[in-house]
Amino acid sequence: MSRTRLVKRDRIFKHGKSWFFATREGIDMGPFPDQTSAELEMVNYVKSMNPHFQHKGVR
Repeated sequence: MSRTRLVKRDRIFKHGKSWFFATREGIDMGPFPDQTSAELEMVNYVKSMNPHFQHKGVR
């Protein structure tokens, strides 16, 4: 069974000039300077919470 998953892009948002991502737990993480940084940090966050996570992309 593959554990490859897509990361949900709808968890990424901009507030003012900064970018954030929302966790399942309802915590807003950030600020990040750009959308790409927020996406990468979201993937790193998910990996830290689930070491078996394999990133397939952002949708």
